[in-house]
Amino acid sequence: MPGVFCQVSVFIPGAQSLKDRRQAIRSVMDRLRSKCGATVAEAGFQNTWQRAGIIFAIVASDARILAASLEIARRQFEDAAELELLEFDCTDVEEEPWE
Repeated sequence: MPGVFCQVSVFIPGAQSLKDRRQAIRSVMDRLRSKCGATVAEAGFQNTWQRAGIIFAIVASDARILAASLEIARRQFEDAAELELLEFDCTDVEEEPWE
């Protein structure tokens, strides 16, 4: 099964507190889980109000489904009014056959 691991960096211009930041991040993380089946975690800039790092992974049954899921994931960040996408880097996860 093909998979991908992504690291994303975002700017949250409207955040005036960590609570505002958490709300914006939680919203996009929930959308990634529900729309892409991604496993998601907050992984950077955890004590800053207006920056956040998010990592996620997606595994699919074939490459076409993975590519479509990855495009949906990217759109979640680009379309989020409360966020500005700064960085979106993904790495393919190599398949390893079971022995």
